[in-house]
Amino acid sequence: MSDTAPAAIFQAKHPYNTYWLSLEVNVDNHPQALLDDLAKVGWTVSRGGSGNPLRGRETLSVAAKGSDLFGSWTADEKKRHLASARKVLKKYGFGSVPLQKLTLAALL
Repeated sequence: MSDTAPAAIFQAKHPYNTYWLSLEVNVDNHPQALLDDLAKVGWTVSRGGSGNPLRGRETLSVAAKGSDLFGSWTADEKKRHLASARKVLKKYGFGSVPLQKLTLAALL
């Protein structure tokens, strides 16, 4: 993968029902068309700007709201949201975006 190409991974905390998409992008070249298409299916940038600006990269968190407690997803929403995001990502050349289940140790 090119150092200028965006990198993507779905991540979730326990109980692993609600995922967000972490996109590592160039600081000066956000993939706006990708973000716009994700927004059309309910995924919006919820947090951005974390990363290593010395490398010229930052991580954007993109998430979809759910109808469960605190905006989390139901089982049906999990299937629907992940499928809609994967369809958009595939359009932009992301073949298989992995799911990462974060443990407490990874979050500390």
